[in-house]
Amino acid sequence: MHEALLKLGYLRAKAVLRSLLRGARRPRGLVYLVIGGFVLGSWICGSLGSLVVSNFGRPGTPTWLPVAVPVFLLAYTVSCLLQLRAGIISFTPAEIDFLFPGPFSRRELLTFKLAGKLLGTLFSALFVGLALLRQAHSFWTLYPGLVLMLVFVQLVQIVISMAGLVVGQRVQRWGRLAIVAGLFAVVGLIAAQTPPLPDSLNDLPAWGEELTATLGVRVLLAPFEIFSQAMIAPNGYPAALVWLALAAAIDVALVLSAFALDANYLESSLVASEQRYAALERVKQGRRLAAVRPAHRLGRIPQVSWWGGAGPTFWRQVTTALRTGKLIWLLPPILFGVTLLLGLYNPKVGAVAGGSISVYLLFILLATVRYDFRGDIDNVPWLKTLPIGALGLAVGELLTPVAIVSLTLWSALAGMGIAVAESRLPAAAAVAFVPFAALLLCGVENAFFLLFPSRSMIFNIGDLQSVGRFIVIMFCKGLVFAALLLMAGLAGVAAYFVCGESLVAGGIAIWLVTATAALATVPLVAWAFTRFDPGVDTPA
Repeated sequence: MHEALLKLGYLRAKAVLRSLLRGARRPRGLVYLVIGGFVLGSWICGSLGSLVVSNFGRPGTPTWLPVAVPVFLLAYTVSCLLQLRAGIISFTPAEIDFLFPGPFSRRELLTFKLAGKLLGTLFSALFVGLALLRQAHSFWTLYPGLVLMLVFVQLVQIVISMAGLVVGQRVQRWGRLAIVAGLFAVVGLIAAQTPPLPDSLNDLPAWGEELTATLGVRVLLAPFEIFSQAMIAPNGYPAALVWLALAAAIDVALVLSAFALDANYLESSLVASEQRYAALERVKQGRRLAAVRPAHRLGRIPQVSWWGGAGPTFWRQVTTALRTGKLIWLLPPILFGVTLLLGLYNPKVGAVAGGSISVYLLFILLATVRYDFRGDIDNVPWLKTLPIGALGLAVGELLTPVAIVSLTLWSALAGMGIAVAESRLPAAAAVAFVPFAALLLCGVENAFFLLFPSRSMIFNIGDLQSVGRFIVIMFCKGLVFAALLLMAGLAGVAAYFVCGESLVAGGIAIWLVTATAALATVPLVAWAFTRFDPGVDTPA
C-alpha cells in the first residue's frame, strides 16, 4: 500500500483521539466522557464479574451461539446475493475528492478501505466479546473467532458486490431469479422435513433443535458453523486452532477473491457513495423508512386549524410523512393481519406475539419515524422566526410521530383482540395507554435530541465516538424511564390497596401518572427548543 495512505490512516486515528479529548473541554463533552466512562467501566466490571462467577461456558454447556451465528451468517449472505451491487465499497466525499485523483491504484485504495474495516472490527469485537464471555470456553478463542466472523461479514458483501460488477446487468438479473428459485426449492425441501409447530411457547426451543437437526438445514448451515465453533471452542486449545484456521482460510479466500475480481469498481463506488449519503440525508430529515425516490403526489391534504400554532406544523409533518413514507403506512395492515393469523392459529402464541410486537415497535418506530425536531434540525433557524410560540411548535412537531406509532400499535392490538378472546380486555386497556406512552417516549427523545443534537443515530462498526454517544444517550434515557416507571408503579400499588385491592383503581392510577408525565414532556421539549442556539448547537 502507498506510504501516503498509511500516513493518512495514522492521521485519521490520531484525529479521532484528538476530537474526543477536545470535546471534553466543553461541559457537554465532559458529561459525555464521564457518563460514557462510567457505563463502559460498569459494563467491563459486570462482564468480568460474571466471568469469575460462571468460570466461562463449561464444556457441554448449551449456548445459543451454535444456532444463532450460522443462521445470521446464512441470512446475511443470502441478502447480499439478492442485492449484488448494493454493497459496493463506498467512500466519503472527501475521499472521492482527494483519493480518486491521487496517484493510487485501484488495489491500493481497496487495501486502504479493507485495512480500515479490519481495524474497526478489532475494536468492535473487543466490546461485543465482553457481552458473550459466558457463551465461550475461553476469551482467547472467543475474541479471535469473533474477529474472523465480523471480518467475514465485511468481506462477503464486498466480494459479492464486486462479482456483480464483473458479470454485468443481464447476468445479475438472471442470477437473482436463480437465487430466488433456489431459495424456494430449498425452503420446500426443508418444509417437507420440518416437524409440526408446537402448541406451546415452552416447546419452541425443542422444536428449533429438531429443525436444525434436519439434513437440509445442516447442509445449509455447515459452512457457517465453522465460525460459531471457533468462537465457542468447548475443548479449548489446541483443538480450537483447527476451527480458527478454517475460519481464517475462508476470510483469506474472500480477500484473494476481492483482489482477483479487481474490476473498475471506482465508478460504481462513486454512485454507491452518492446513494449512501443521500440515504443519510433522508435519515437526518426523518425519512429512514422513506422511498429512495419521492413518492407520487397523493393530492392536496386539507389544512387543519391553527391550534395555537401547532396546526400548520402538524400539517407540514403529516404531508411530509404521506408523500415520502413508504413502509410506514404498510405496517398497520400488515401487523393487523399477522397478529390476527397468529391468534387464530394459537391463542397463546397470538397473545404473546401481539404484546411483544407492540412493545418492540413502540421503541423501534419512535427511533425510526423522525417527523419531528430530529428531522428538522436544519430548519431550526427558520422555525425560530415563525410567529408561533415554542409550546405550540413543540405540540405540532410531536403529534405526527405519536399518531403514526399509535395507529400502528392499535392495529396490532386490534388483531390480537379479535383473534384471542382472553386478551380483549388487556388489549382495550393498552389502547388507552398507547398514545400517552408514545408521547412520553417521543417527548423524552426530542428533549434529549435538542439538548444533545447529532446528525443521526446510526453508526458504522468501529465508529467508537458514535457508539459511545449512543450508549450515553441510552443510559440517560433509561434512567428517566426507570424513574417514571417507578413512580407509576408506586401510584398503582397505592391505589390498588387503598381502594380495596381493586385492579381497576390501580390501572387508572398508573394511567394518570403516565398521562401526566407524557404531557409534562411537551413543555420540556419547548424549553429545550427555546435554549437551542442554531449558531452553536447545530451539529456539523
